[in-house]
Amino acid sequence: MKITRKTRISYIAEKKTSILPQKETANVGFCHLCEAEMIPAQIAGEYFNVSSRTIYRLIEADKIHFVEAEDHKIFICPVSFEENRDFGNAAESR
Repeated sequence: MKITRKTRISYIAEKKTSILPQKETANVGFCHLCEAEMIPAQIAGEYFNVSSRTIYRLIEADKIHFVEAEDHKIFICPVSFEENRDFGNAAESR
């Protein structure tokens, strides 16, 4: 009778992400309806854990407040985004 030994090796990887607005985008302005500071669409997507495509679909559906800067970057109002928690349904309705 032959005895064999099996060894299993497991690895666990953790990734920590910090989202900090860049200095050039920090003072874009405030939403004229909610009076909240506008944030870049990419950072909002990372913060709210949604794709940038979802954000742009919400913009096209007029569900969230946004502004386009001179350099063609899109900034959104986080308050209006929070109020539209049904972003999954709204984004798919198009």
